[in-house]
Amino acid sequence: MLRDVRITLKFPLVMICFALLAALVTGIVAYLQATSALHDEAKSKLYALLESREHALSRYFETIENELVFHTQSPLIRNSFAELNTAWEQIDGEKEVYLQEKYILKNPY
Repeated sequence: MLRDVRITLKFPLVMICFALLAALVTGIVAYLQATSALHDEAKSKLYALLESREHALSRYFETIENELVFHTQSPLIRNSFAELNTAWEQIDGEKEVYLQEKYILKNPY
C-alpha cells in the first residue's frame, strides 16, 4: 500500500500518525484524571454536607432535650400531669374507648 509512496510523503504521514496517537492518549488520560477528580470532589462535598446535617440534627435534638428537662421541672407541668393522672384513674371501664367516644365520635367539631 505505502510501497509506492515516496519517503518524503511517508515520513510526514508517520509523524502525523504519531502526533494523533499522542494526542489521543493524552486526551484519554486527561479525561480519566478529570473524571476521578470530579468524583472525588463530589464525594468530598457530600461528606461535608452530611457532617453539616449531622451537626444540625444533633443541635436540634439537644435543644429538644433541654426544653424537655426545663419543662419537666416546671410546677405547672407537674401539676397538670398529676391532674391528668387523677382524671385518668377516675374514668370507669375502658378508658381508651371512653375517650375515643367523647373526643372523636361525639365531637361536634
